[in-house]
Amino acid sequence: IGPVVEQINYFTGLGANVTPIYGKYQLTNGDVVYFDWFFTAGVGLANLTSSELNCLPKDPNSPDDNRVATAKTQTQINFGTGQRYFIDKNLSLVWQVRDIVTVDPQNPAGRFTSNLFLSLGLGYFL
Repeated sequence: IGPVVEQINYFTGLGANVTPIYGKYQLTNGDVVYFDWFFTAGVGLANLTSSELNCLPKDPNSPDDNRVATAKTQTQINFGTGQRYFIDKNLSLVWQVRDIVTVDPQNPAGRFTSNLFLSLGLGYFL
């Protein structure tokens, strides 16, 4: 059994957001809440630390131990969706789901790794 553990150290790139759906609704107390639904996509680079763990003991005749973590930079593409709710003129609540897919350029089979992120946050506007 040899699971591969990959951790993203950092990622960088260029992306775009599109907001095709926006609107407002009125609460029972008369307040109006504005919202928008956005989609995002981008490309760039990601630096991953990868290690392969297994159940076999280390071979004393082998100078290489494949369980050692190595870092390498890979191409990444990302896409996602989310919503923003404007609580008042200075505060908004944001949730977003984003998938970052990395492609190993050194692997001739083009190995893909998918990392799914769910984020929840507050935005404050000055």
